[in-house]
Amino acid sequence: PALSPPRLEQMRAAADAMQAARLNRERQWAALNAEAPRTRDEQSQFKQMRCREIDREINAIDSHTRQRHSAREGNYWRGERKKLNGERYSLGC
Repeated sequence: PALSPPRLEQMRAAADAMQAARLNRERQWAALNAEAPRTRDEQSQFKQMRCREIDREINAIDSHTRQRHSAREGNYWRGERKKLNGERYSLGC
């Protein structure tokens, strides 16, 4: 069964918000990396913060995918979750 238009719009809005947040974080990450070298404590704090953000995003994706969705949406969310898990692994969370 197809999703009702309001539900589909909610999911699209959530996906757009998550994409915007991810792009914002990537810009922040690039800006931080372009600055002068930081201390190990600052690097560690940033890494811990990013790990928590990734965990929150994965939890949000998990809650979205527990709801009714199309195969296309499921594939999209699965891909986004895989990207986050890859980043999480790269950071050593």
